[in-house]
Amino acid sequence: MFLRLVALIMLLGLSGLWGPDTALGQSANLMEEELKLKKLEKELGSDHRDVATSLNNLAALYWAMGNYAAAEPLLKRSLAIREKVLDPDHPAVATSLNNLAALYRAMGNYAAAEPLYKRSLAIFEKVLDPDHRDVATTLNNLAALYQAMGNYAAAEPLYKHSLAIREKELDPNHPDVAASLNNLATLYLAMGNYAAAEPLYKRSLAIFEKALGQNHPAVATSLQNYSFLYAEIGKSYEAFQKIIQSENIMDKMIDQVSSFTSGDQTMKYLSKFQGGTEMCLSLVNAPLKENASARKEAYGVWLRRKGVVLENQRRMQQALLDANNPEAARVFEELSLTRSSIAQMTFSGPGKEAAEVYQKRLKALHAKKEELESKLSRLSQTYAQARKARKITVDELSGILPKGKVLVDFARTNITDFSAGRKDKAPPAARYLAFVLFPGKGKDVLLFDLGPADEIDTTITQFKKALTQNQQAGAKNHGRRLHDLVFAPFQKALGKADRIFISPDGELALLPFEVMINADGKYLIENYTFNYLTAGRDLASFSEKKAGLQKPVLVGDPDFDLDAKRKYQILDQIGLRGRSTVATVRSAPQKGLAFDRLPGTRKEVTAIETLLGKGQCEVFLDNRALKEVLLSRESPRILHLATHGFFLKDQDLSTLKSARGVGGMESFMSRDDAFRRSAGPGAVYEDPLLKSGIALAGANRANTSEQGSEGIMTAEEILGLNLRGTDLVVLSACETGLGEIKTTEGIFGLARAFKQVGARSMIMSMWEVDDESTRVLMVEFYKNILSGKLDRCQSLRQAALTIKGKYGDNPYYWGPFVFLGKAD
Repeated sequence: MFLRLVALIMLLGLSGLWGPDTALGQSANLMEEELKLKKLEKELGSDHRDVATSLNNLAALYWAMGNYAAAEPLLKRSLAIREKVLDPDHPAVATSLNNLAALYRAMGNYAAAEPLYKRSLAIFEKVLDPDHRDVATTLNNLAALYQAMGNYAAAEPLYKHSLAIREKELDPNHPDVAASLNNLATLYLAMGNYAAAEPLYKRSLAIFEKALGQNHPAVATSLQNYSFLYAEIGKSYEAFQKIIQSENIMDKMIDQVSSFTSGDQTMKYLSKFQGGTEMCLSLVNAPLKENASARKEAYGVWLRRKGVVLENQRRMQQALLDANNPEAARVFEELSLTRSSIAQMTFSGPGKEAAEVYQKRLKALHAKKEELESKLSRLSQTYAQARKARKITVDELSGILPKGKVLVDFARTNITDFSAGRKDKAPPAARYLAFVLFPGKGKDVLLFDLGPADEIDTTITQFKKALTQNQQAGAKNHGRRLHDLVFAPFQKALGKADRIFISPDGELALLPFEVMINADGKYLIENYTFNYLTAGRDLASFSEKKAGLQKPVLVGDPDFDLDAKRKYQILDQIGLRGRSTVATVRSAPQKGLAFDRLPGTRKEVTAIETLLGKGQCEVFLDNRALKEVLLSRESPRILHLATHGFFLKDQDLSTLKSARGVGGMESFMSRDDAFRRSAGPGAVYEDPLLKSGIALAGANRANTSEQGSEGIMTAEEILGLNLRGTDLVVLSACETGLGEIKTTEGIFGLARAFKQVGARSMIMSMWEVDDESTRVLMVEFYKNILSGKLDRCQSLRQAALTIKGKYGDNPYYWGPFVFLGKAD
């Protein structure tokens, strides 16, 4: 039986997974614990037992956030110190063994976990009372390991023994009792003994809600498990209600978690609960597919979850940019601290504190958070709009959807078949779903199952490969196939609507829908205008007021060979000598890049300057197309970048010499080879935002410059810009819409970075672009805008149609660019 969605309760402070020395009640802040560790090492030495405890606690925090790679070396070091300075049978040694084993179990390394658990249990049974709670904890954890290994016969007596000890030694409403009940129920569910599992889940959930409150993540996990049980026995709607409760709890947790850790850490934490969202979509896709209210609720979950980390980071970053409002900055800081305190209390649980007192304190913190958020919304219009977008409902979104337009929101997710009476209980499979929302019809959300994700993803890859290798017949065949797989299933439902908001997911985010070919042999661009969104709720942010904007900034034809001496002379001339960039660690493969000049970009920029009006723009060409220029400009009305773009894949690419990207490079090493040669053995791959970027003046000095980031501006560095209120960013370069895809969060690349720092709309490319045809397309785009007859999205479509008429039917020339964001 498949049990991916049934997560064992392994939350710190609940199952006792990490032993008695965990101090999460005192600190759930990574930075605080890291500072504490450094202080202890300095004062007591690196091998002191208190250092071992601090290492353990820091590892616990990383584990809670899903960062196992960071936790493992800390736990190993903690164990080594304890084995060195303590008796071999000391309980602290057993605790370290237990914790490291728990980590290996979470990582799926069962062979490494089992001997550690057994040794831990032997120590505890030797030095402690047979009914000690630490004995119960280790029994529980060893049972969980055997269950994960499929050895149910070995797991059951251990779970029962652990539960018996906890029921004897602890309060009957203690969270550890609830954890044991939940885990035993999960085992029975795996064994198909549903009658035995249900009362255990029911009792476990009641204890968690009483001891921890109804909004604790342990309650969310318990509800997930309960939901899976109901789905298995055919109680589909009851299962759906439970999972909706669980997802509502997770909504409340997201802000708290993101307040004290990075976006990457937040995503790792959320991935531990991803099964809940998958469960919700699985139920509404099959047994409840005819239930309109369930479809609406399921889309509400997806609407709130998709791209939520990006939305939170954008909201926080924009609030902090209220530089002219120190009171808003002060309230924002207090709000962040309050969220962090809520997270600390939530993760730690009540500890020795009475449940009533714990919940009263937690309730007071939540009330304070709401008060601060309301106050900040009054002080910062930007924050208020972002907060509104974060909380938008399906009905509200339908209400603001313009008449005559339709929203199609895609989800690439694992779907489990819960059809009644199914004999073959197959594991889940990745599929694409499409929610369709119409103006003023929030109650009538439609849902379409587009089929296996692998087939669609493979077809996208085949299409783009054929296109860039000039295999027009193959590209047309794959374009027609993509239409049949992705667009045709809901095309009839669109009716007469020809303006479509598209929020793609997975590999679909790498493909312009315009290039699909319908049954009549026509490209979709001929009948539809597509306006892309990172998430459906982006529509709610379109009402944000514009900031005080500066002149358009146009950058093109950089001198990639600009040397340092000349660069500093230029910086002096334009008053930016003091803004020279600080050396940063660069992505290792970038050191193998070399860029050719792009003469078409100079013509492009000068033509656009003429259209917008000389003196009405800031133009930076040749040796003035510097990274420092971008870092010094705030909120230009338009930011147009015509240069080389790059996205570093994990394999070699065949490229076109005339392209504004990797095709202009003299060499392009495979990512793995570059890492081995430059970083040496043991190197790890870095932040995905370092893998994409744009080339500016001096970029070819990467191999010789002591400043590793010279002339290269990565997506990570773009996060340092302030583009709040910038109407439009045009990325007139290769593959600027590409990046690394992460579940529910979309693409990590240039577009994400520009959106996070405030860009209201973007034009970006999905493959290598030809220099000359791109120049013509961009000039036509600006002409269309200035005509006053078309919005920005329509202007791009019309420009593409013009190129199609001039250069022929091949979408390589007219189809790479898409429009993302607010069109007017």
